[in-house]
Amino acid sequence: MLRLPPNLPHLHSFVNIHANPNFILIKLTKEGEFLVALNPLTYVRQSYEELQKVVWPTRMETLRLSLVVAVGSILVGAYVAGLDYLFTKVTELFVK
Repeated sequence: MLRLPPNLPHLHSFVNIHANPNFILIKLTKEGEFLVALNPLTYVRQSYEELQKVVWPTRMETLRLSLVVAVGSILVGAYVAGLDYLFTKVTELFVK
């Protein structure tokens, strides 16, 4: 049984490390601060389970949204290039 300092009440549910092998308590500092870390195998299993819940876009959705991003990037690039050209010409008028 591991005793936690009273300044970490949110970790008191993980005090008995033998009751829940999915969590590991790690001492971080000399002052007695602790970090709760997942068991690496539990982390991989839970990550895989979460990936199974993901609703992936269809091929057409991916192509359509990629086209939207490409067109938007071109428009923003043209806008910035136009502003750069305009400010360059205005600056040249003052420098001459």
